[in-house]
Amino acid sequence: NAAALLACEANAQQSHLAITCLAGDCADTVTERVDLVVCNPPFHTGKGTDNQLTERFLASTARCLPPDGLAIFVTNLHIGIEQRAAAYFGQVETPVRSDHFKLVVVKHPKP
Repeated sequence: NAAALLACEANAQQSHLAITCLAGDCADTVTERVDLVVCNPPFHTGKGTDNQLTERFLASTARCLPPDGLAIFVTNLHIGIEQRAAAYFGQVETPVRSDHFKLVVVKHPKP
Protein backbone atom coordinates (compact mmCIF):
# COMPACT_ATOMS: atom_id res chain seq x y z
CA ASN A 1 0.00 0.00 0.00
CA ALA A 2 1.80 3.09 -1.27
CA ALA A 3 -0.11 5.48 1.00
CA ALA A 4 0.82 3.45 4.09
CA LEU A 5 4.50 3.46 3.10
CA LEU A 6 4.47 7.23 2.57
CA ALA A 7 2.76 7.76 5.93
CA CYS A 8 5.31 5.51 7.63
CA GLU A 9 8.22 7.40 6.08
CA ALA A 10 6.71 10.78 7.04
CA ASN A 11 6.09 9.66 10.63
CA ALA A 12 9.64 8.33 10.93
CA GLN A 13 11.13 11.52 9.53
CA GLN A 14 9.04 13.63 11.91
CA SER A 15 10.25 11.45 14.81
CA HIS A 16 13.89 11.57 13.60
CA LEU A 17 14.04 7.81 13.09
CA ALA A 18 16.27 6.20 10.51
CA ILE A 19 14.14 3.49 8.89
CA THR A 20 13.69 1.85 5.54
CA CYS A 21 10.22 1.20 4.16
CA LEU A 22 9.99 -1.48 1.51
CA ALA A 23 7.12 -2.36 -0.76
CA GLY A 24 6.63 -6.03 -1.34
CA ASP A 25 4.41 -9.05 -1.04
CA CYS A 26 4.80 -10.45 2.49
CA ALA A 27 8.43 -9.23 2.67
CA ASP A 28 9.45 -10.93 -0.55
CA THR A 29 11.76 -7.99 -1.32
CA VAL A 30 13.63 -8.21 2.00
CA THR A 31 16.94 -9.97 1.45
CA GLU A 32 18.74 -9.17 4.68
CA ARG A 33 17.94 -9.48 8.37
CA VAL A 34 16.23 -6.57 10.08
CA ASP A 35 16.13 -5.80 13.80
CA LEU A 36 12.52 -4.65 13.95
CA VAL A 37 9.38 -5.35 11.96
CA VAL A 38 6.28 -3.24 12.60
CA CYS A 39 3.34 -4.45 10.61
CA ASN A 40 -0.39 -3.89 10.22
CA PRO A 41 -0.91 -6.65 7.68
CA PRO A 42 -4.07 -7.24 5.69
CA PHE A 43 -5.23 -10.55 7.13
CA HIS A 44 -8.35 -10.38 5.00
CA THR A 45 -9.20 -11.10 1.42
CA GLY A 46 -12.56 -9.48 0.90
CA LYS A 47 -14.66 -10.08 4.00
CA GLY A 48 -13.04 -13.34 5.13
CA THR A 49 -9.88 -13.99 7.09
CA ASP A 50 -7.14 -15.61 5.02
CA ASN A 51 -5.10 -18.01 7.18
CA GLN A 52 -2.61 -18.61 4.35
CA LEU A 53 -1.87 -14.89 4.30
CA THR A 54 -1.30 -14.95 8.07
CA GLU A 55 1.12 -17.86 7.64
CA ARG A 56 3.01 -16.00 4.90
CA PHE A 57 3.45 -12.91 7.08
CA LEU A 58 4.65 -14.96 10.05
CA ALA A 59 7.06 -17.09 7.99
CA SER A 60 8.52 -14.02 6.27
CA THR A 61 8.94 -12.22 9.57
CA ALA A 62 10.71 -15.21 11.12
CA ARG A 63 13.01 -15.38 8.08
CA CYS A 64 13.88 -11.68 8.28
CA LEU A 65 14.52 -11.34 12.03
CA PRO A 66 17.84 -12.14 13.71
CA PRO A 67 17.70 -14.19 16.94
CA ASP A 68 17.39 -11.02 19.04
CA GLY A 69 14.97 -9.27 16.65
CA LEU A 70 11.47 -8.09 17.46
CA ALA A 71 8.24 -7.86 15.47
CA ILE A 72 5.05 -6.06 16.38
CA PHE A 73 1.80 -6.84 14.58
CA VAL A 74 -1.30 -4.67 14.82
CA THR A 75 -4.34 -6.84 14.15
CA ASN A 76 -8.06 -6.92 14.60
CA LEU A 77 -8.99 -8.42 17.94
CA HIS A 78 -10.58 -11.52 16.40
CA ILE A 79 -7.48 -12.55 14.37
CA GLY A 80 -5.92 -15.57 16.12
CA ILE A 81 -2.34 -14.77 15.19
CA GLU A 82 -0.91 -15.73 18.58
CA GLN A 83 -1.55 -19.45 18.16
CA ARG A 84 -0.04 -19.49 14.66
CA ALA A 85 2.92 -17.33 15.71
CA ALA A 86 3.96 -19.89 18.35
CA ALA A 87 5.05 -22.20 15.51
CA TYR A 88 7.52 -19.56 14.28
CA PHE A 89 8.64 -17.74 17.44
CA GLY A 90 9.83 -18.68 20.90
CA GLN A 91 8.03 -15.77 22.54
CA VAL A 92 4.58 -14.43 21.67
CA GLU A 93 2.86 -11.76 23.78
CA THR A 94 -0.24 -9.59 23.48
CA PRO A 95 0.56 -6.58 25.69
CA VAL A 96 -2.18 -4.27 24.38
CA ARG A 97 -5.84 -4.89 23.59
CA SER A 98 -8.58 -2.41 22.80
CA ASP A 99 -12.20 -2.97 21.90
CA HIS A 100 -11.27 -3.81 18.31
CA PHE A 101 -7.48 -4.13 17.95
CA LYS A 102 -4.47 -5.68 19.63
CA LEU A 103 -0.68 -5.52 19.48
CA VAL A 104 1.05 -8.88 19.19
CA VAL A 105 4.78 -8.90 19.92
CA VAL A 106 6.92 -11.82 18.72
CA LYS A 107 10.57 -12.56 19.53
CA HIS A 108 13.14 -15.30 19.09
CA PRO A 109 12.41 -16.76 15.64
CA LYS A 110 12.66 -20.53 15.55
CA PRO A 111 15.16 -22.03 13.11
